[in-house]
Amino acid sequence: MVEGMAQAGDVAVMSALKPGDFEVVAGGAGCFEKAIDVTAPALPSGTDTLEQVVAGISDALRALGGDHPSPGGGPSSPFANTWSYLKARVPGAPCGPYLSNSNQDTALGSPFAAGLFQNRWYEVPCGVR
Repeated sequence: MVEGMAQAGDVAVMSALKPGDFEVVAGGAGCFEKAIDVTAPALPSGTDTLEQVVAGISDALRALGGDHPSPGGGPSSPFANTWSYLKARVPGAPCGPYLSNSNQDTALGSPFAAGLFQNRWYEVPCGVR
C-alpha cells in the first residue's frame, strides 16, 4: 500500500482491489506470480508499463557501462566512454572531452591523466609495495 492505494501483492487481492489495473509478474523460478501496478496516468510517463520502466532503467545502466567496460567488472579504463550510446540517443549532445581540462595542466602534466588521476584516488597505502 502506498498512500492507501494497493500497488503490489497477490493477484487475487489486486484483482479485487484494482480490477484490470495491474500487471502480473512471474517469480524468478516461475513458481509464483504477483501483481504490480506501476501506472499513475496523471504523472508524466505515468502510463508506462513495468516492461517500459525496466527497459528505460536497463538502457541507462548500459550507458554507465561504457563502450568498453572492464571484462572483470569494476571501473572502466580512463579511455572508455559512453559517447556512442549518448550520440545515438541524444541528438546534438556535445559528446567529447571536457574542454576546460587543458587549463588545469601543471608542470607535472594533466591531473586527469590516467596515472596521476588513479594514483591520487587509489594510491597504494604507505609501506605496501
